[in-house]
Amino acid sequence: MFTSSCACKGIRSCKLCETKKKDHLINNETTTNIIYIYCDTCRQAIRMDIYELNSQCPHHNINNNNNDISFPLDGIYLVSDFLNENEENNLLNSINNDIWISSQSGRLKQDFGIKINFKKQTIKTKYFTGMPIYSNDILQRLKTYRLLNDFQ
Repeated sequence: MFTSSCACKGIRSCKLCETKKKDHLINNETTTNIIYIYCDTCRQAIRMDIYELNSQCPHHNINNNNNDISFPLDGIYLVSDFLNENEENNLLNSINNDIWISSQSGRLKQDFGIKINFKKQTIKTKYFTGMPIYSNDILQRLKTYRLLNDFQ
């Protein structure tokens, strides 16, 4: 059982506690992680062996018909190369040039107006002014896709 060395409690914790909790989970032999990836070609979730470097979708192997390690996964719409490299770099620069503040857990974050109280599980939306200006082009591009044309 993991025990905290500070005053952290509830659903929030500091960076020190999270690191210790992560180490505890890694060292606990009863913990197992099952990893699935999404194959857009097959539209399936495929169980992968994280220790096998050359894991591939079994559907791409003609000699392998093992359906025990995959299942259909509907509701995902993958757009390859939605941003080109230049757009990606400009977006990252814009994000990094915006104001970063320390959160209670010690991480850096950016606030866009919504105030969240995790302990009381409440949200105050009166300060919300919308998405950051650098997201406008991305939001407009999302609307060009049939499934997202009413996205707001």
